[in-house]
Amino acid sequence: MAALSPRMFESRFGLAMGNREPSLIEPVSSREDRIAREWFRHCDLTFLAGQPCGTPPIWIYDLFRWGPHRWPVAWVDLLAMPSHDCGAMAALSTEIYQMRGVDARPIQLVLSFNDSATVGWSALWRDTVLDYDWCGRGFAYHEATAVFDRRGRFKIWDPLGRFWLPLGGGEGYERIAAYRVEGVGRSNSFAGKPPWIDTASDKQRSAA
Repeated sequence: MAALSPRMFESRFGLAMGNREPSLIEPVSSREDRIAREWFRHCDLTFLAGQPCGTPPIWIYDLFRWGPHRWPVAWVDLLAMPSHDCGAMAALSTEIYQMRGVDARPIQLVLSFNDSATVGWSALWRDTVLDYDWCGRGFAYHEATAVFDRRGRFKIWDPLGRFWLPLGGGEGYERIAAYRVEGVGRSNSFAGKPPWIDTASDKQRSAA
């Protein structure tokens, strides 16, 4: 697999996101946060209703629309915000899987799109005076949830698209060009952080 340093990443994709950390919900720090977190947990228990723990939490997208907002985000903020970006949806999805006892981790992605799509998204974020470095020409930064099995293989759940993203190979409207997830790839050369992995030469495949 081809590991990319942050500098190589930014040169390859034209995105100033090589050193970005995955989006996380702020730790519970108030009674309101605890109530909000329990509310989300019970939403998932109601949805799951005896289904396997690996069942994707598709209800997240049903509750919130996609759109820009400011960070950081606390549990209580998730209930009040009119829109959630991909980072917030991914962070919540990962938390929900972990509440179920599933080995789930944040995964950072670069997806390839056509230029018209990425230009439109850049304009939407720019109009809100928020950071839009996540979007370039033909590539966009994205976040999702990596769901691991007992053999260390993983699948990628995209709560925004509400589908499993195939890892590597193929062409299409939405294709993974690179990814980064804790525990995958050598990290000793990247300040202890997992490297970005270019799927063009990545031999690893996610679990079927």
